[in-house]
Amino acid sequence: MSGELSSQSLSPAPYHLTLVENTESVFVSSRAESVVWSIDLNDMKISEEIAIEGEGHQMISLP
Repeated sequence: MSGELSSQSLSPAPYHLTLVENTESVFVSSRAESVVWSIDLNDMKISEEIAIEGEGHQMISLP
């Protein structure tokens, strides 16, 4: 790790973030829409948009 900060603009209303164990990805939910974004930590880009029912709150990643 370089200690350098990176960011990705997500919209609307990013809410919760969950690290996906043993990958280089995080899941970020939206409070305003029923969606979870999968973010590739290598380039900080959305690699997938996952439709969900309701609000992605207190997410966990199962192996």
